[in-house]
Amino acid sequence: MHLRQSLVELGVETDTACSGEEAMQHVRAASQSKRPYAVALIDDRLPDTDRPALGRQIRDETGGTTRLVPLTLTTRRQAAARLKADGWGVALTKPVRRLQLLDLLEATACTESTASSGECKSAWPATREVAPGPCRVLLAEDNPVNQKVAALMLENLGHHVEVVSTGREAIDALEHAAYDLVFMDCQMPGLDGFEATQEIRRRENGEHTRIIAVTANAMQGDRERCLEAGMDDYISKPIEPEELTRVIAVNRTEGADTGDIGGEQGESPEATMARTSPPVEPAAVLERFGGDADMVQQLVEIFLEEYPKQLAKVRAAIDSGDAAVLRRTAHTLKGSVGTFAEGAGYHTALWLENMGRNSDLGQCEEAWTALETAVHDLVAVLTSMARPSADATSAA
Repeated sequence: MHLRQSLVELGVETDTACSGEEAMQHVRAASQSKRPYAVALIDDRLPDTDRPALGRQIRDETGGTTRLVPLTLTTRRQAAARLKADGWGVALTKPVRRLQLLDLLEATACTESTASSGECKSAWPATREVAPGPCRVLLAEDNPVNQKVAALMLENLGHHVEVVSTGREAIDALEHAAYDLVFMDCQMPGLDGFEATQEIRRRENGEHTRIIAVTANAMQGDRERCLEAGMDDYISKPIEPEELTRVIAVNRTEGADTGDIGGEQGESPEATMARTSPPVEPAAVLERFGGDADMVQQLVEIFLEEYPKQLAKVRAAIDSGDAAVLRRTAHTLKGSVGTFAEGAGYHTALWLENMGRNSDLGQCEEAWTALETAVHDLVAVLTSMARPSADATSAA
């Protein structure tokens, strides 16, 4: 039932069967109606069923257009050997997580041969409006600006939020309370989000807390690493309100790429964007937060307090020639400036972050000069948007 519910929440038209015979009844009916199934998920413990024989029957009925996907409790290596011997191509290990379903569905888009026989039975919408109920959310994030952004967004959606700053604190919080969702920053000092998630999964005893990875990397391989760590879903920073709403809707406990995991690798694209990004406009910043001037005011105040320290840490990493520290400090600053705009400051910080990741610091000084200019330009815009504090007003 959990798997069916997850598929329904993803917008997939889903039928269930309790036996091989019942499954074939569904397959025949779908074929006769010219709406064959794109995918058949077949449990390895289906009662009174010869799985290889059932697979052959489905192939014969559909002409091989239905993708056969076994569900198994065995480890992946063991499953792969058995399934290859049985003639099956792919497998999902139980319990199946939402990211695994997304990968499967993306790989099983209707091909021309399938479409020629009718509408694909499992076609699923790109967007789906679902109104999530209130959730108790644990937010694990070490950047104060990002903490405030995410917490305010979640609270504005009606959710109760508790914030921790490290992976260890997230583990401790889950030991003492239950949460519907956990938003886990992947890069935190000490125990990072991946390690914290692995430890949380190790401690779980029959329960499964939904953990959503939060990362600013958008690097190739992020999804696989999130899956391996035991995370259920993925959202990229800077977080957009619509994307946050969607992720919560499909992951909430009452029910169950995000973003493009494209290629922000290499220096050239970031260097180009750093030089060509248009200036940040106050109206665009306000629009980014749905016109909520109070939220923008709070975030600006936090940013203006934090950015000098973050900028100084980047400079110190460059001076020391420490690539690992440069990657971390530039990553943090990128998250802060990206809260307001993915402009020159964001792309220059990403440029430096990738230099640290690749241990190639040859263009650090060039990037640092661009970063200083971009951040100071952003600060000027944000300062112009900040309302005077009550103390300053009364003193005047």
